[in-house]
Amino acid sequence: MKITFSDAARAAESAAESARSFLDRFGSETKKAESDGDFLLRSIDQARNELARAEALFNEVTEQSAIDYASYSILAARAKYVYLLEQAKKLHIHF
Repeated sequence: MKITFSDAARAAESAAESARSFLDRFGSETKKAESDGDFLLRSIDQARNELARAEALFNEVTEQSAIDYASYSILAARAKYVYLLEQAKKLHIHF
């Protein structure tokens, strides 16, 4: 399967929307329908999936600009995942 730069751009927009949603939800002081721990665990699972998708994208792209994008996507997804794991550790959340 050949992935083009436009496919990578669509994936980037999806990741950006996910990050915006995460930041809005995590930073919000409104009523919470779920506990912070449950939200954090769900966010960790989503971040792990984003990292897997970024790695899969890297393995499929062929254009140099798409390879660059995929590389940065992996770095960003990994940083998000590690950050969330550190937050879970600080809150003594085990899974």
